[in-house]
Formats: sequence, structure tokens, C-alpha cells
Amino acid sequence: RVKKRVSITPASGGEVVSYEESVRLYSPDDLEAMLGAAGLRVVGRYGALDGAALGAGHRCILVAERSL
Repeated sequence: RVKKRVSITPASGGEVVSYEESVRLYSPDDLEAMLGAAGLRVVGRYGALDGAALGAGHRCILVAERSL
């Protein structure tokens, strides 16, 4: 789990808004298993929005479909 504090300062001046964010990290295999449990089948695994191959330390983009 990653926890961080985010502060947003409006470009126009105004009040700074701050909040804490907590994000759970999943491996590609964990995500694929969760999608499968929800009735979806993974048809693509990518490391970037341009379709680059999935590699260690990269973001994970999974494309899934539901069987009819």
C-alpha cells in the first residue's frame, strides 16, 4: 500500500486543498485473477498506453472482455 499527501494550489491564488491518498498496489497476476473472478478474460497486457510490452517496474494496463 502506498500512502501520500497531496496538496493542490490553484493557479489563480485561492485556498490550497490537501488530502491523503492511500492506494493498494496489485501485481499483474493478481489483477488478472480478480478480473477472472468477475467473469472477465484478459486479452491484452501492456506496460504503457502506446501498447509497449509489460515489463518489471512498469505500469500495468490490462484489456479484458466479458464472454457473451
